[in-house]
Amino acid sequence: MSLSIAQNTLMKSACLLLCAIPSIIVVVTLQNGVIGDGPEYHQIAVNVLQRHVFSEAYGIPYEPTVFRSLGYPVFLAAIYAITSQSTGAVRMVQLLLFWLSAWGAGRIAARLFSPLAGFIATCLTLLYLPLVSFVPIHMTELLSACLLIWALWLFLWLDDEGFPWRSMLCGLMLASLALVRPTYVLLIIFLLPFLPWKNSRRRTWRNACCMLLLFAAPICLWIVRNSLIAKRPVGLTAGMGVILYESAMQYSGRISYKRTASEWQVIHAAEHAQEQEVFQKTPSNDGSQVPRNIRYELAIDREFREEAARMFHRDGIPHPFTNLIKRMSYLWAPSDLLTGWPHAISEVESVIFVALVAMGAWSLKTRPKILLLLFLPALYTTLLHLVFQVEGRYSLPARLPLMVVAGYGLACFCRNELKVRPQPELQTTSGLSGKLNEIPG
Repeated sequence: MSLSIAQNTLMKSACLLLCAIPSIIVVVTLQNGVIGDGPEYHQIAVNVLQRHVFSEAYGIPYEPTVFRSLGYPVFLAAIYAITSQSTGAVRMVQLLLFWLSAWGAGRIAARLFSPLAGFIATCLTLLYLPLVSFVPIHMTELLSACLLIWALWLFLWLDDEGFPWRSMLCGLMLASLALVRPTYVLLIIFLLPFLPWKNSRRRTWRNACCMLLLFAAPICLWIVRNSLIAKRPVGLTAGMGVILYESAMQYSGRISYKRTASEWQVIHAAEHAQEQEVFQKTPSNDGSQVPRNIRYELAIDREFREEAARMFHRDGIPHPFTNLIKRMSYLWAPSDLLTGWPHAISEVESVIFVALVAMGAWSLKTRPKILLLLFLPALYTTLLHLVFQVEGRYSLPARLPLMVVAGYGLACFCRNELKVRPQPELQTTSGLSGKLNEIPG
């Protein structure tokens, strides 16, 4: 028996090692990951570390910014602080985050369904090329995905007794997620109805209050910081205007959803011209003691919002049904970064992934609360990007909970059954996971 267990563990370890090879290859071969928004994040991290100011500026006077949110630049600054600003260290840390995310998806699947489902979910995540392609890139996708999957794990198993540390940590992780990707700031509102309000109401209130308190504290502190600098109310970021503007351009058909290099040049040229016009109109000193850069960022955000509203009012949404189908298909497309044969492989992977998610969803049809909770980040992301600009990378964090469903689907296929026997650990758990599993079936 012991030999059989050892052989089984060895085989699983070998499989996991093989599945981890693509991410290792990507980290080793791609040397320059500071692309896209990466240079701005990098410069803010350097300024935070060296000059103790949250600024995108490359030179004096290093005026502060409200265009970017706090999370990812501080993550980079923390790595730079202990590695002498090594971009290679960022790749290695994000590789660890990717593996930690895969483990988190596996942990959820193992506890909700079976060890086989957990093992499969971990392997599927490690082999998913759209996620793998972002491991060496200095952008928010990997950190967001890791925070989301572990916040979901904590939410599924909140404390019913003793000190509510999981509730507090869950709130803090959701706040960190919102500070990394401000579009996730409302996710907690959609999670709260899944708490077991009908049973153990007092403990449920305690968990909800602890989670909301630890969520609200860092969010409010950053909003207060932005508002004090700008001398007016400002949210987590002043960067939503450009996202709405590009979304309006996509809806109107001026640019396609799968933007070509020439379309990117058109977008950047139009935005640059508009930014220069606003910058010229922004006086260097208007007597308000608000830094010129802050006044410029707020003015350009307002200009982009107004232009987006004018575009929607003037052009509307031509062919709305076709437009929405294209929009959603690109939001959930394989990857923005892959080209050539890796892109072809990722397209095949995506077809398999959709089929496995469909199998898992069908197998969970008698447990609708669990199914809806695992689909919640994906539904939230889809609704959000009916309004905001669409890029395939924006949906990557929300795909991790779907890996749990896909792992369960393949486990059911392998075992030729529609549901896995309940785990003893879940039967004795009185938290949210236990309440979810009390649903018939």
